[in-house]
Amino acid sequence: MITKLSVTLGLAIMFAAPCFAQDAASQKFLKEAIEGNFAEVEMGQLAKKQASSDGVRSFGEVLEKDHSAANQKATAAATSLGVTPPTSRSNVRIRLLRG
Repeated sequence: MITKLSVTLGLAIMFAAPCFAQDAASQKFLKEAIEGNFAEVEMGQLAKKQASSDGVRSFGEVLEKDHSAANQKATAAATSLGVTPPTSRSNVRIRLLRG
């Protein structure tokens, strides 16, 4: 499910017309999607490291793998559209992850 969503999002962004990223709302969406992927990757790493259940550790591995792949595609798409992609998750997402 996550993989299909990631692939769909990646393809939609990659094949969007260059004018897609011209307006501020589109740029904001793209940047937040990339930041969100960074947060998901970190949550996956945290699950792999700290979970006591094999199932949770396995899910963490899938989460990290899928969102890393999605972020590579989204970052490439952002760059091709002239949008400077974020290189990490935002401070807001850091506060949300820490509670």
